[in-house]
Amino acid sequence: MQWIVKIGEVVDVTHGFAFKSADFSTTNDAKLPIVLTPGNFSEDARHIFSDKNTKRFTGEIPQKFLFSKGELTIVMTDLSSKMKILGKPAFVERENILHNQRIGRVIPKSDQIDQRYLYYFLQSDEAGAQIKGSATGTMVRHTAPKRILSLEIPLPQIKEQHRIVAILDDAFEGLARARGHAEANLQNARELFDAQLSAMFRKIDAGQKKPLGDVCDFVRGPFGGSLKKAIFKPSGYAVYEQQHAIRDQFEDFRYFIDDAKFAEMARFRVEAGDLIMSCSGTMGKVAIVPEDAPDGIINQALLKLRPSEELRAEFLKRWMQSDDFQDQLSANTMGVAIKNVASVKTLKTLLAVVPSLEEQANIVSRSEEAEEQFVAITQSYEAKLGDLDDLRQSLLQKAFAGELT
Repeated sequence: MQWIVKIGEVVDVTHGFAFKSADFSTTNDAKLPIVLTPGNFSEDARHIFSDKNTKRFTGEIPQKFLFSKGELTIVMTDLSSKMKILGKPAFVERENILHNQRIGRVIPKSDQIDQRYLYYFLQSDEAGAQIKGSATGTMVRHTAPKRILSLEIPLPQIKEQHRIVAILDDAFEGLARARGHAEANLQNARELFDAQLSAMFRKIDAGQKKPLGDVCDFVRGPFGGSLKKAIFKPSGYAVYEQQHAIRDQFEDFRYFIDDAKFAEMARFRVEAGDLIMSCSGTMGKVAIVPEDAPDGIINQALLKLRPSEELRAEFLKRWMQSDDFQDQLSANTMGVAIKNVASVKTLKTLLAVVPSLEEQANIVSRSEEAEEQFVAITQSYEAKLGDLDDLRQSLLQKAFAGELT
């Protein structure tokens, strides 16, 4: 038999401290405690990678907000509108960890509840729906301890909880192995495609290389001060951002400018056939502006390249995706925390492969065939990963409906 109870009847949930940025260290001193934030969680939000996006605290350690290894946490805000991890639980995997106000600490009140039982419940679609339903915010959703405490959870006797946890532990261990194999095969497919692409360019004779500035026109985006949010309009000419190069998409735009601003910034206008490249953080991602893309300009985080008659745009894109270009780009980066590409003057000196137009067309054709095979393999493994996630949720649904035997 199981009862439906409020989570607050069996656990307490407290939030962390609003640490000041002035108290964070810019060095990675392992002796300093790490401040756990939503940015430390993995993409699936089931694990904490404490060395990812780390912030180390230099002030007097507030013991109240210091975790012990093995404690249960819950994320109380989405990381962004794209990475929705609100309500996801994880166990603290090491000592010397503090938590900020966006991370909740889950503290059992008694031995009436198994922590892993609660952990699995918080991963279920049922719990997720309750948390999202009680959250606030529009693009980025937030919750608070009192809302989490009001959630309802099926609660059988502790012996039955232990039984359910044992079954789920065993089942999910197998699912984790299957997921690991699928992800490894997916990564192998990616590496094989990249190797095939790079091999095509390595075979080109060294005599067919030219400085990139000799075969392309370069325009780096305007200084950030030229595109302040105050000048943006609800509609008009589009402002191209890094996301358009990184995701190779030309449909979703957040910012627009009017006719006067567009005329003022004509130098930064994009045209069909231009290439745009991301220049900060996630560097070197390239996309070709399609025929139906809206009129607009690049922002400060993009580079616009217009190939000469010696280069096919699709060939240039393929080469810029290869190790040949990416290695040269990486060797000419600046910055520590956030990487930025070197100056346009430096980029113009990078050596591009420039075979005949006929050979360029042949390489593009062969790379497209390889990409089609890669996409087919990727779709197969992504479908398998989706099936594993569905099976996981099916097991959780049965567990909390009392149907797990």
